[in-house]
Order: sequence, then structure tokens, then C-alpha cells
Amino acid sequence: MVPQQTYLETHLEARSAHPSQTVHWHAAVYGSGPLILLAFHGFSQSASYFAPLAKPLEGIAQVWALELPGHHKTNWPGERPCTTHDLLNLIQAIKARTNQGPLAVLGFSMGGRYAFALGQTAGAELHSLHLAAPEGLSPNWAQIISTETGIGRWIIKRQIDHPGIITGPVKAMERMGILNKKMADFARANIANRTLRVQLRESWIAMSGLKPDHAQLAASASEHHFPVHLYAGKRDPLISLPHARKLANSIPGAALHEFEKGHFLIDEAFGQRLAGLLQPR
Repeated sequence: MVPQQTYLETHLEARSAHPSQTVHWHAAVYGSGPLILLAFHGFSQSASYFAPLAKPLEGIAQVWALELPGHHKTNWPGERPCTTHDLLNLIQAIKARTNQGPLAVLGFSMGGRYAFALGQTAGAELHSLHLAAPEGLSPNWAQIISTETGIGRWIIKRQIDHPGIITGPVKAMERMGILNKKMADFARANIANRTLRVQLRESWIAMSGLKPDHAQLAASASEHHFPVHLYAGKRDPLISLPHARKLANSIPGAALHEFEKGHFLIDEAFGQRLAGLLQPR
């Protein structure tokens, strides 16, 4: 299915060192249905990552796959954190362009940080929340240090033209057994070229304004009565299955779906399971 390519315009208010600006969020829109599914992809991906959902969700949900700050055609200002207020404006822009149907939110990997934020603060707007191998199950110390400390900000900026500042320690940690090979390979792959290194910095700065709060998410889900679904691969080297189980257990009525997979969960089979959860009962 060929998606419709479109943009959603939102306004960023002047804040501290950042002037007021207009952002055009790039979106790929798949299919049609009474529900709207807002989907956030992972690092270095694009809106097309959610193309496998189009067929199983046809007639159930129209998929709005957003490209995140730091990625492709979304013109997010590179030094500015994204906030929950910015995401609430994004929801309003989507509602203005759609049939005003109920809104479900899906976040995969890094996109899970954005989905978390909407679950915490936009519960009154949500039909359901879907977190697939999400960023936010536990603190991302590399990202926190890189955006909230002086030395970290220096390192994440310097690594753009001097990748050895990261690859050297990664190799040393792999040799000492602190990182397994899969994690080390993942780190190296994410800074394999300059474009990715710039994208890593911009992505981490943008998501630094969104703070995962498990207690706040649980309270929001309880108050607004929206179901929370977590999805995790049993062989995922990047997220902790015990952490996913702990979060699911802390939210009344939440469900954890375990897959015989690694990190990358989104495919047509995932879409078929999601379709079953989104259909009215």
C-alpha cells in the first residue's frame, strides 16, 4: 500500500534560549478506519517502518506514522528538546486533519519515549497505548549523561567528527565483558557514519525533554481508563524483559505480549495481533 505523504504544522513557543519556531512533522498515512493510530519509529528509521501494519489494520485504523525529530523530513530544530506540550499540539494538529476518531498511540524503541509521554499527559485523548520494545523501561544513562551534563554534551558533540571517542570505550567494555557483542555491535552501528552521529545527537537532545515516569503513566491509565499494551522480544538484547514485566504489573489492567523475537517487532504478524486488540469488542 502506497501511503499518503503529508505534513503536520505545529508552533513551538519561545522558551529559554529557543526562539518561537514552526515545525512541519512529516507523516506517512496508511489506509483508513474509524480509529487513528499515531505511530513513532525507532532511531535511524523512518515512517516507512510501519508499512507492514497497513494491510492488517485496513478498515480498523488509519495509521499516521510520524518521522521523529532528527529524522528525515521533519524539520525539528536540532538544539531544542521536545516537550509534552509540543506533543499535545501535535495531537491537536492530527485531530484537525482526521475524522476526529479515537486515538491510539504506538511507540517502537526510541519512539516509545514519545508514546510514554503521551500516555502520561494525554490520557483523556487516548483510546489505547502500545509500547513495543520501548525506550523508557529503565534509565538510558548514556542519553541522560550526554544531554544533562557538561562533559556529556561535549562528548556527544565531539563524537560527530571524532567517533573514536565512543568506539574506543565500547571496544574496551566489550573486551572486559561489560558489553556483550550484540550490544557493542549495536552501538557501533548507530554511529557508523557522520549522518548517524549527527542524528544520534539531535535525537537524544530532542527526547531529553520527555521524562518517562512509570507511576504517572499508571495513574493516567487508571484515571482515564485506557488500556496499556507492552510488547517485548524474548531475545531482545536492548531492553530487559523483567523490566517490561515489572511495568506491566504496575499498571492496572496492562498486558504484556511476549514474542519469540529480538528487538525488531514490527511486521505483518504484529499488525494482525494489533488489529485484534484495536477492534471493538
